Amino acid sequence: MTLSFSVNPGVALQGQLSYIRSEHSFMYQVVDRSRLAEEIGDQGVTSLVIDTLQLEVGVEHGRVLFAWGYHPMGGWSTTDLTEPECIPGQVSVRSDEALLPGVSVPLPGDAWLTRYDPANQLVRVSPIPDESERCVRIAQGVALGITGSRLTEVWLRPTFEE
Repeated sequence: MTLSFSVNPGVALQGQLSYIRSEHSFMYQVVDRSRLAEEIGDQGVTSLVIDTLQLEVGVEHGRVLFAWGYHPMGGWSTTDLTEPECIPGQVSVRSDEALLPGVSVPLPGDAWLTRYDPANQLVRVSPIPDESERCVRIAQGVALGITGSRLTEVWLRPTFEE
């Protein structure tokens, strides 16, 4: 399956990204459920999967909405991180095969690594060390790095909870 990502003007989804240490997972709580329902559309959701981290996608419009899922800190490397300047907007994904509700799609490519900066409470998930051409804040606490039509980074700034 070939995936292609595009950046569109728009407003980042409002909500709260949390990392629940006891559950080893990210959780996203949306502020406005009616807006989320509009973004999802009538065809339901699927997820793009990076190992066990998931990027929720509304099937009808292909809009990447937020990050969530099991992602244990034991696999993260600790480093200093500086989040790039990100513009608020929307990122859409298109596929050469139909996206199906409830059927997750693994992101292709090299192994994705998770780096964590405890001082800044910042998480970067990427397959390559280079920075992306563009960084788009798609939801509060969630930004995507895009190079050409490829997804090359996921930046997460969660609140950490026990």
